[in-house]
Amino acid sequence: MEERVLRSERLYEGRILNLRIDTVRLPDRRESAREVVEHSNAVTILPVDKDGQLVLLRQYRLPAKAVLLEAPAGNMDEGETPEETAHRELREETGYDCRELTPLLNFYPAPGFSEEFMYCFLATGLYESAASPDEDEEVEVVRYSVESALEAIQSGEIIDAKTIVSILAYRLLAADP
Repeated sequence: MEERVLRSERLYEGRILNLRIDTVRLPDRRESAREVVEHSNAVTILPVDKDGQLVLLRQYRLPAKAVLLEAPAGNMDEGETPEETAHRELREETGYDCRELTPLLNFYPAPGFSEEFMYCFLATGLYESAASPDEDEEVEVVRYSVESALEAIQSGEIIDAKTIVSILAYRLLAADP
């Protein structure tokens, strides 16, 4: 079932991703090409405040051509642990940090073409910290109850995959029934 890489050619090197073409040998000995996005691993964080409200972000995303409702997230810097990244991104994007960071699950957001692996955390015990979004980022912090967030998923208001995964994982794995 496994494919063996025969050769790789890097087509593009960017600030946040690279693109390469791998020529692979299939199990039946044929060759095929695979387009692969090289992307650093990342984290997504579902912050829950003392009142049980989810702290989410509204942010315009050019590829989606829309303002999306999202859980805070970001790419891991070299040498950074997933936990360090989660704390950094939580502070940068929301202006909060947390006393407790609990792993919910890990997943590949798009394994058909990307190497990116995502770590999903629940953040509780929130306290104010200095927000410092990236200079090219404009985000609005909003709060949703778990039930409102589930309704927003069902209605199509929340369409970001990492956010959907985070909310559903929280509902299934961590929240009181």
